[in-house]
Amino acid sequence: MIPDAEIPGTVPFDDLPADGRYGPGALLTPANLITVLRLVLSPVLLVMIVKEPTSWAAVGFWTILAFTDGIDGYLARKHGTTRSGAFLDPLADKVLVLGALFALVAAGRFWVVPVALITVREVAISVYRTQLGRQGLAVPARPLGKVKTVVQEFAVAVALFPPTGDHHLAATAILWVAVGLTWVSGAQYLLDGRGAATRLGHRAAPSQDRLTPTPRRMCGTRAAFAPVSRGVRRSSRANVRYPRPRSPVSAWSSVGSAAAAGRHQPWTTSMW
Repeated sequence: MIPDAEIPGTVPFDDLPADGRYGPGALLTPANLITVLRLVLSPVLLVMIVKEPTSWAAVGFWTILAFTDGIDGYLARKHGTTRSGAFLDPLADKVLVLGALFALVAAGRFWVVPVALITVREVAISVYRTQLGRQGLAVPARPLGKVKTVVQEFAVAVALFPPTGDHHLAATAILWVAVGLTWVSGAQYLLDGRGAATRLGHRAAPSQDRLTPTPRRMCGTRAAFAPVSRGVRRSSRANVRYPRPRSPVSAWSSVGSAAAAGRHQPWTTSMW
């Protein structure tokens, strides 16, 4: 047999992390497997809802898929969160919830307006989260975001449950509550993202000790006004070290020496 260490892409068992946690770049994790399973089985549930919206099979299948959202979240916290899981889990949730809502609209159980309002918010926040991710920002979800997801799932369950499925008023009322929570949580997320971007801008702003224009001494007949950092006597345009400015007494002595030698010395304020 070939040792595990000699098989490409594998590591010896002794080299695996002792705590069983996965790195951010891991793909094949228990949480991701459950998330992908929920994503793959969602179309099957949608077909069941369209064919028979109020049935025990549909509500049982919906309950199982809805509970897997909590299971993969628990496994992710236990074994370590990953970048792939951060992308797949929200995608699977939106496919399941929004797909079930539109399936109930097609079956005549829900009005299209509240479902469209929920869809607009979810898509807008997803685009905004993507923009924040490109800036290196990750805004954690608030508890209200979890609550709105639970209320959305509960509205679907009430519409699918046979004893309450034929009474549209109860499911519709819960759906409108979900609409309100969805938009309030979306506004909170926008404010949190704006605050995170503002803090990032403050950290990226230059410090008070930034480069400032400082007058330099005359070099021959050419004045140099070069931006230099505080305490550094070096031009930013050329790697030239200037001599330190002399005192007024030494400056006047140099003028006298130049006049005595018959050379022309320009009168400039830089001598002071």
